[in-house]
Amino acid sequence: MSSAHVYVRLHKFHGIDDIFEGLLEDCAQLVKENSIQGNKVNNVDVVYTPWQNLKKTASMDVGQVGFHNSKMVRAFQVSNSTELSFQFGLNVNTFLQRILC
Repeated sequence: MSSAHVYVRLHKFHGIDDIFEGLLEDCAQLVKENSIQGNKVNNVDVVYTPWQNLKKTASMDVGQVGFHNSKMVRAFQVSNSTELSFQFGLNVNTFLQRILC
């Protein structure tokens, strides 16, 4: 299923297991809401991994990625939602600026 990509920059010495669940939920909702197929289904597993684990080869389609180590891949299930909740009290633009900059 195609989807948007969200990148989160972590603090030094923090790993993906240190990400707050609220932030994971907000990122997963962004991915789901920006997926043509994903926003039409009730529950979607959104996968996440450190960027170093992303694998891209010339034979892959545009936007398609793989993983070097499947043990470093995590999943977060997001249910159908009509509106992004943004547990941290941020609007969409502020949220995107904070996680993408």
